[in-house]
Amino acid sequence: MTDPLLWTAILNNLLGSAVSHAPRGAHVLVEASTGCLAVSNEAPDFEAKDLPHLFERFWRKSEARSEKGQSGLGLAVVAACAERLGARCRATLQNCLLRIEIRWNG
Repeated sequence: MTDPLLWTAILNNLLGSAVSHAPRGAHVLVEASTGCLAVSNEAPDFEAKDLPHLFERFWRKSEARSEKGQSGLGLAVVAACAERLGARCRATLQNCLLRIEIRWNG
């Protein structure tokens, strides 16, 4: 059982961010298991130093992202909704693959 409004916001923003920021023709991988949802996409422009900023409001890797109509709020919304549902968000980067993971503690 969950709040459908918060869950919808998480899914829309998490998937929308992955699709928007992945290179053209790239795959988006969605993994779901009990207590965990993860979305991964290629992110060749990202570096490890960017990871702590991903869930900050209005943060964008570069101003060029504003051309896509991005405000820098998507992952901040994901983190806020996840926290409200008792979950935590984590971002990792390995071999240019960005993975955003939401994990519930119970």
